[in-house]
Amino acid sequence: MALKKLTLKNFRNASETTYTFGPTRNRILGKNGAGKTTIREAVCFLFCGTDSTGGRIPQHLIQDGADSLEVIGETSK
Repeated sequence: MALKKLTLKNFRNASETTYTFGPTRNRILGKNGAGKTTIREAVCFLFCGTDSTGGRIPQHLIQDGADSLEVIGETSK
């Protein structure tokens, strides 16, 4: 199973953002503050229900001023 698309709403610094991934390996590159950690945290939350440290209470992942967050993933299967 491969992750094809990741949509985030009120997740960390992403108000509403969609990332599209290629069919093979993908590299996530960018300067500080570009959103690399946001993508990692979202993938952990999507597949494991936790943040990257294993925490199950995601209050710190919700964007400031928002009541909830949404992570939607589209996979190849």
